[in-house]
Amino acid sequence: MLTKQIFRERSCAGAYFSSRQLSNLSEDFHSRSNFSNNSVLFCSGVLGLLVAKAKETDSDPLITSETDLDPLITSETDTLSFRLDEVDQLFDHNRHTEELLERLLDILTELNKQYPKNDEVLWRLTRCFYEQSKHYKSNSKDQLEMWEFAHGFVNAALVTNEKNVNAHHWKAILFQSQAKAEGRKAQILAHEKILYHLKRAVDLGPDSTSWSKLGSYYLDLAELNAWINQVCFMLVFSTSICGYLKSSFLPQMPDTSYEQALEHLLIVEEMEPLSCNKNTMLIGKTYLKLKNYDKASHYLERTLHLAVVTKEDREVLSEAKELLKILAPFTGAIEWFEKRRR
Repeated sequence: MLTKQIFRERSCAGAYFSSRQLSNLSEDFHSRSNFSNNSVLFCSGVLGLLVAKAKETDSDPLITSETDLDPLITSETDTLSFRLDEVDQLFDHNRHTEELLERLLDILTELNKQYPKNDEVLWRLTRCFYEQSKHYKSNSKDQLEMWEFAHGFVNAALVTNEKNVNAHHWKAILFQSQAKAEGRKAQILAHEKILYHLKRAVDLGPDSTSWSKLGSYYLDLAELNAWINQVCFMLVFSTSICGYLKSSFLPQMPDTSYEQALEHLLIVEEMEPLSCNKNTMLIGKTYLKLKNYDKASHYLERTLHLAVVTKEDREVLSEAKELLKILAPFTGAIEWFEKRRR
């Protein structure tokens, strides 16, 4: 199992030196050296050979693409954008095993040394530690430690650039995960912080991802409100007293409905139809909550025919199948009724 040791300082031995770095080193050596002339000439010759070799390597015709280089080695021809794209490709198209996450952490740790306080690197470190936390028992010491690391990096990302949309996404995800692990009371108490970051993400980048995450959370809130109402009513058997208890003893919960959640999810569908497996599934799930079984079946069946690429896609496919099983008796009854009418 990976622990906090995975983020200890990596050795800098064997790091790649560019010709410019070695040239500077050579000049610095001449200016500071207190050795004899013969020693200076000998060491200068060695540095000269290294500089020549580095220049040769910088334009080595055998290196035809950046992908030929070892993932932990960076050169002047590498760009931060290329390396982050590499990280995203590995993350999106592979199972999040401990080995993969350790590899990603190695790459990102190296980038964090080269580009300190870079918000794009920092929020990706948050993502890795969050995924790593899933490998531990819920609310265990190790999982809490991973969340602590993740919070530290995402806070640093937001301090560096408060307008980073992905940093707000991951801050909200961390709050949600911790609240769910701690129970209903924690979910109620955390809703304001979660909503703030999701709404801020929509304000900064009103793309399909931001709208989908906000719609998904509105669906969670609607389910939480339904649970609170049910519990209060079971305790007092009165809707008026139930309302009094909610307003008096619970934090002010937003009056979120399934219709409101559906509205946000459908915005995504209008922007990019069938672009997000999870969003399509959530639309079907929300219609099921609203007892619109025909449309629920329509969207859930559409989810089954979408491409499955990432780990999340596989999870969404599994949930869509389970929801269709729940829906089967209702859709069967509708079909029977329609046949009878004919």
